[in-house]
Amino acid sequence: MTRLARAAVEALMDGRPDATLEAALEVFEVFASGSLTDEVYILDDVGGKRIAIAPTTLKEKYRRGGGMALIVISHQMGAGGPEIGMALAQRLGYRYVNQELLLDAARRYGLAEERLSHLDESKPTLFERFDTETRQHITVLQATLLELAELDNAVLMRGGGQWLLRGVPHALRARLVASFEHRVKQWVRRTAEMTGETPNQRAAADFVRRDDAEKAGRMRYLYEVDIADPTLYELIVNTEKLPYDAVVEMLAGVVRRPELATTDAGRA
Repeated sequence: MTRLARAAVEALMDGRPDATLEAALEVFEVFASGSLTDEVYILDDVGGKRIAIAPTTLKEKYRRGGGMALIVISHQMGAGGPEIGMALAQRLGYRYVNQELLLDAARRYGLAEERLSHLDESKPTLFERFDTETRQHITVLQATLLELAELDNAVLMRGGGQWLLRGVPHALRARLVASFEHRVKQWVRRTAEMTGETPNQRAAADFVRRDDAEKAGRMRYLYEVDIADPTLYELIVNTEKLPYDAVVEMLAGVVRRPELATTDAGRA
């Protein structure tokens, strides 16, 4: 067991203003203790996890100041969504929720992961709109997203969160956009880096255009809203004008605002 002076932990947090207490201490979770006052205990192996026990007042201090938010990122293809989302989660010590959400829902409800993935990313076909099983899958997706409102310290990349979580006080909803031409170039570059082959420019443009239409159609069908409606977001960022690290810094700064701190009322 490691024992740290409270003053040392506070100095550590002062040097990492964007981090949570968990991230700064490099532990899975920090538990509050009313009997501790001036020390923090770190236990390296409790059920296979590294945890910390801190004075209640210390944990509450950084719960409020650390920006314990749920971040929802909507993004156009080629606007840097995955790169920015993962970098932001890493910087803040937050959980990055993407495909994991579908896997969890599929396991808990006994549904096909492939079907969930299809409905999560595309608008239902005409046949699927009248299919009872499709409605069941969509309901599961929506219920799983709503369950995330009880979380903090998470970056959510799945669609629909900007609408379903609109009433959650500690949810920051951001949209990442860029010009069509820029996004096509970015998609071509990233695909070439991943596969070693450069896609045809026209095919790439068609792919990006189709993805835009699928996402917009899905939001219209499921929630009767326009995915580009600015009132669905607290922040809209043109990533063509800013490097990704600047966008990460901007979002991290907003998350630290006290208005986005998790409260019991926000979880209700």
